[in-house]
Amino acid sequence: MTVVTDSASSGKSSLITTAFEQNEDAILINQKPVHVSNRSNLLTYLNIFEGVRLFLVNRTGLKKSMFSTEKIFIFDEPTTELYEDD
Repeated sequence: MTVVTDSASSGKSSLITTAFEQNEDAILINQKPVHVSNRSNLLTYLNIFEGVRLFLVNRTGLKKSMFSTEKIFIFDEPTTELYEDD
């Protein structure tokens, strides 16, 4: 898996689309929600979020409620409250 990040309007989509056109084996996943809800993502859509959530609970010792989709998948804000005890 490859992830490309940069500031808004910096040309990420154009760069990736151009690169993917040259590789017919590549699969491009765009920014559109994978399901009806704007909170949908691959973990929730593929029904594997609960496994990841339990892994995070076991790894960090935090309460399960700290790893709800609302707390983990805040798209415009950092999730610093998950790490305040560190």
